[in-house]
Amino acid sequence: MKKIVLILYTARNPSLTKPFFDLKYQACYEALYTLGETMGIHLCRAPLIWYNSGQNLFERAWEYVDGSWRITGPVKPDLIFDKTNNHSENDPVREQLIERYPFIDDPNFTRFANNKYETSRLLPQYFKPYQKISSSTQWNLFLESFAGKKIVVKPIVGSGGKGVFIVEIAEA
Repeated sequence: MKKIVLILYTARNPSLTKPFFDLKYQACYEALYTLGETMGIHLCRAPLIWYNSGQNLFERAWEYVDGSWRITGPVKPDLIFDKTNNHSENDPVREQLIERYPFIDDPNFTRFANNKYETSRLLPQYFKPYQKISSSTQWNLFLESFAGKKIVVKPIVGSGGKGVFIVEIAEA
């Protein structure tokens, strides 16, 4: 019997007609799922919202079988790969899953790795200079002392380039 690995993601209103809102990821997942099948692993994906805590299973999940995506269920995975975003870190459903299922990735490590400020403090040799700015006063003081022409502005927590801006500094 194949092991079931569920890729857990965040979605407030998950689609029941297509597995991805951003199609650039779909081909990669199709290749991954196909490879998994050849290795005796059945991959599927589901958002937190499809988890039924009372029955300790996912009522439905997306799977890729014979070249097409379909919804299946119920699913009780053997292992979970956490791809939820930072907004789900304190979600009580996610916390239940962490207690009930083994995770491929340690949730505490994921929380740390997604925090750019903390990782830059612990591993400064791998980061460009990082300045945490929490107010407009701090921003103005930073701009007065900044000598470069561009600034990369990022949220402290996140991944995938979401919320990242490259700002060109106009010369006075």
